[in-house]
Amino acid sequence: MSYLFKSSRSRSEQWVKDIAQQSPQNTIWTDEVADDNGRLALFVGKLGLEGWLDGRLLSTIQVTSSTAKNPSPARLYRIAETACNFWKKITNDVMPKVVEQRSFRLELSPETNNLQELGDYHAYDLEIDGIVLSAVWDKPNQCFLTTDNLNYFANQLGLDTPDKLIDKLQGRTFQILEPSIFLKSSQSLTQTTIKEVKQTNSYCPAIPLLTEPSLGLMLVPADKALKLARQVRNEYEQQMGRVRDRLPLNIGLVFCNRRTPIRTVLEAGRAMLNLSGQFDLDNGKGWEEWRLMRKDNSGSPCKLEFDNGITWHIPVVAGNVSKKDDWYPRMYQGDRWHNRQSKHANDLAVRNDQMPRDKGAKLWIRPSHFDFEFLDSTARRFEIYYDENGRRPRCTRPFYLEDLDRFEKLWEILKNLETSQRHQVIYAIEATRELWYGDNYEQSVNDSVFQQFVEDTLATAAWPKDKNWRTIESDRKQLIDAGVRGELADLAELHMEILKER
Repeated sequence: MSYLFKSSRSRSEQWVKDIAQQSPQNTIWTDEVADDNGRLALFVGKLGLEGWLDGRLLSTIQVTSSTAKNPSPARLYRIAETACNFWKKITNDVMPKVVEQRSFRLELSPETNNLQELGDYHAYDLEIDGIVLSAVWDKPNQCFLTTDNLNYFANQLGLDTPDKLIDKLQGRTFQILEPSIFLKSSQSLTQTTIKEVKQTNSYCPAIPLLTEPSLGLMLVPADKALKLARQVRNEYEQQMGRVRDRLPLNIGLVFCNRRTPIRTVLEAGRAMLNLSGQFDLDNGKGWEEWRLMRKDNSGSPCKLEFDNGITWHIPVVAGNVSKKDDWYPRMYQGDRWHNRQSKHANDLAVRNDQMPRDKGAKLWIRPSHFDFEFLDSTARRFEIYYDENGRRPRCTRPFYLEDLDRFEKLWEILKNLETSQRHQVIYAIEATRELWYGDNYEQSVNDSVFQQFVEDTLATAAWPKDKNWRTIESDRKQLIDAGVRGELADLAELHMEILKER
């Protein structure tokens, strides 16, 4: 315990010194990471480097028309270095722009006649009007430095802006509490009166945890997590779009309340690392059969439309925009895995719409996925489980990473309904699914009667006059399909229950 105390004190001391020197910084406190609703998210990003770092997938990159790249140590090192640099850019550039700075912390200077026993650089809870504010005791400067989201604290006190906290806290008396730990509740130590309150420098409310070739982990405010996932997806498509068919990006978001044990959050994040399922290049494990329905290779990027509704735009020219990229944008195509051939994106065969689904050439894709979970209790982490194919017991999970844009559009449409209407529509759909089919999810998805019920339920909802069911004709099918698959319930959970959007 003494080692752990010294280690935490060392980090806290350095944090205080950085503030004194006005050094640009993130935070080290999860309470500061939490959003205005008191929730944060663990971002878990994984690049599927299986088959790359052992050199086997280098055969998909052409050197000449008849020669593929060899897995030399230098090439394998460059692959790892490129992947690591991707996560460094996410951590250093993309994430700070998404999360944005919070304008200030507070420095609270108390009357110090009874604070001699407080530990230097130790974290305490300051209680006022039954509301707790996290702070660190800076003994050399005889002041407390807040380690909380001041927007959240101001909301708890009934203030509409943290700028009003200075007047609210000036001259008030606080109870100083030792924070609760495992099997031990918080304890009151003493009380003090705050004689002066002033603002300190701004900070970025995020904690980078890990950056290595295959993984990127960071803690961010819950209300910024979805935007971060989209921006990471965009950066991935820009940097690695030419090999996205065989170098997938998987993103998981673990949402939790402030002061959820960090070990619980990390265990949930570790479970999400398995959302890609098993990988075996010998028998095609980890690869999916997609069917190319339409192709537009008249320019760059090459547009590919698949039978699952996903559309890709694959860059097919080299960096100088004047030479065709013959090396990277290649995909596996064939009628069976063992008959597959690596073909350039421009040369892929498009399927005939009349051909049976189990016949003809297929594209073999390692898809990118997205998943999320809210830890409303520490036991919830045990529900994050993936089988060998990367599927969860919840039949809709995980989603394709490309679904992020579709979900954003669906949510914008659903927001036209009143909150109570959204709840009623989704409850009616899911309650009927359970009543008619029980646990037989596949039967509900393929039943035209249930599909008609979903359509009727959505059509009879109280849509506003300027956004009624008739005027959103182009979006109806997406809403109906999402309702049939159960994705509207996932959207409601994510946006309404977790992010508390209205």
